[in-house]
Amino acid sequence: MKFDEILMLVVAVIVIAHVIWWFFQWAAGNNKPAPNKEYCFDQDRTAAESKEQSRRIERVDSTRLREARRPQPSQTASDERATHWKDQQSRIQHTPPAIVAESIRQYSRGTGSARFAKFGLERSPLKVFGYKVGKHGLTLTERRQVLEFAVFGVIPNFFAEEYRAEWGEPGTPKRYEAILSHLHMLQSTRRQQLQMKQAIADWNMDYRWLVESYADLMRGYRKYLL
Repeated sequence: MKFDEILMLVVAVIVIAHVIWWFFQWAAGNNKPAPNKEYCFDQDRTAAESKEQSRRIERVDSTRLREARRPQPSQTASDERATHWKDQQSRIQHTPPAIVAESIRQYSRGTGSARFAKFGLERSPLKVFGYKVGKHGLTLTERRQVLEFAVFGVIPNFFAEEYRAEWGEPGTPKRYEAILSHLHMLQSTRRQQLQMKQAIADWNMDYRWLVESYADLMRGYRKYLL
């Protein structure tokens, strides 16, 4: 047998082998079971539900984020009123500090400057509480104790009822403004007296301290409690 004939025979065998191999591959593919349409539908539905749940979670998270960023509403008027009322009641002083108690005791026994039924410019709750300025007056700390009690303390009942009413209840804007008005009167009536220079300076200092300490508080009381 010639070489060319042998070569052609080998090529023919290889081609036939490839054809047989492709035939078996094709037959194996056709023998696979058809996909379960119901199973595929369940898979698709599960995937769709999962996506919808993810979108709902994203919407909820987005809503919560907006709520967290939104400015919180301020207290209602009734809440503000209750807050200011509690604050006011907590500040009222029924027991005076020692320096005030001693001065009240002297006046109640008639051993102070004088017992009096009617009070004018000099005779005021401040005077009875021991408030005193100038070279021989109280220290800054003592004056502030007296002033704080004058604003938030209970005025003794040996004051005439009408006079106590003019000064107002403890811790009220009326009481606070009465104290400020009295301090302003004291300094304005003695402005031209050189010997009262230290006293005038003390009255000015105490007036400013009261304004800085309680003006905002009293504005809140006036807004919500009156």
